[in-house]
Amino acid sequence: MKIYLLSAFTALLSIFLVVQAEEPNPAKTPQKAAKAIKALLITGGCCHDYANQKNIIPKGVSERANVEWTVVHQGGKTTDTKIPLHKNPDWAKGYDVVVHNECFAFVTDKPFVEGIIKPHAEGVPAVMIHCAMHNYRVWKEKDHADWDEWFKLTGADTRGHGPKAPVTYKTVKQDHPVTIGLDAEWNTHKGELYTIKKIYENSTVLIEGDNGKAKHPVSWVNTFGKARVFSTTIGHYNHTMEQPEFLDMLTSGLLWTCDKINEDGTPKDGFGPVDTKKTSATSEPSFHNFTVKTIDGKDKSLKDYEGKVVLAVNVASRCGNTRQYKNLVALDQQFADKDFAILALPANNYGGQEPGTEAEIKEFCSSKFGVSFDMTSKVSTKGDDQHPVFGYLTDETKTGVKGGDIKWNFEKFLIGKDGKLISRYSSREAPDGTKVVSDINKALEK
Repeated sequence: MKIYLLSAFTALLSIFLVVQAEEPNPAKTPQKAAKAIKALLITGGCCHDYANQKNIIPKGVSERANVEWTVVHQGGKTTDTKIPLHKNPDWAKGYDVVVHNECFAFVTDKPFVEGIIKPHAEGVPAVMIHCAMHNYRVWKEKDHADWDEWFKLTGADTRGHGPKAPVTYKTVKQDHPVTIGLDAEWNTHKGELYTIKKIYENSTVLIEGDNGKAKHPVSWVNTFGKARVFSTTIGHYNHTMEQPEFLDMLTSGLLWTCDKINEDGTPKDGFGPVDTKKTSATSEPSFHNFTVKTIDGKDKSLKDYEGKVVLAVNVASRCGNTRQYKNLVALDQQFADKDFAILALPANNYGGQEPGTEAEIKEFCSSKFGVSFDMTSKVSTKGDDQHPVFGYLTDETKTGVKGGDIKWNFEKFLIGKDGKLISRYSSREAPDGTKVVSDINKALEK
């Protein structure tokens, strides 16, 4: 009997020791997904590799937290572009957090910048990365030398940086949810240490950097109006952004802004990393991730098309191909009893052949061709003001479909029920032609 009791005790002790040695880290263990955090990443401008960073950030964060991304990359490599996104006063509507990783230092139009700040003051959380701290230098204008609202939003006044050099980062507040569980000290072999003139009273410094010549705060949390803000000056180079230490910190900061992190530094239930094997359909780029405005100016989520096959077409009213509206109407009628929809997106990018207002476009299409399928407000298909949905549809790395930039009016994109691009067709291809109709039927069968 004693032998059996001893064996049982030994087995239990072994189990206890294994559990103690291999206790999983909740921040790294796949969780049952809650409704994903909707994040908007704004990027573009001077002096950084935003073309690659716009992929590094979403990928790295989503490996650590349940976040769904929309990426807006506008402004080219300029420093003074007032990007089209912010010309819409509702630019932040529908997002749980906005991640700023842009560099438009010489945009000094005070009302324009106030339009960027306003949603954050009203409660939309923000994450500020590196050069976002040096954005929007309204204070350089003679009449606004004392204006510091952008600094108040970021939580610090910074107007310059040190040399490109190795930087060591040390946590100075180890009991904050953002820093608990992070490495207490780490470094990058080459970075920029921003010079901090002032930390505002609502900010709490979490991490400091030392480049051997100076020490400055590099990461902090802040409250601005009704919003939580996480800011970091780290992130000039891609190699730094790709470091696990940076991505761990950034993810914790983002979760904190959305109040989705526990006091012990772990994500709240449902907001940690999601099992990608079970959620690949929602974590990958998709047509359904975007929002458009209807021809009547109302917001429309493209998630409304989940379960439907969609033919999206960039249209124009004064083009030789405008007659294809007739073919589109016929196609719409042919599949009227199927899970199929047409989405027409008017654009004035090619030959200025869509110059009218939305009301004029709607009246023309209705009276001339009897159009009743869905239409959006005017969009741009390319350039700095490209609508994000066309950024996705024309990006081979995201869709796997070749074609590149749209060449002319009435190019067509066939999207499957799962939101993935299936095929695209040139302006010359009839929308109700044999090839397109055959592909639609195949997509409907899936």
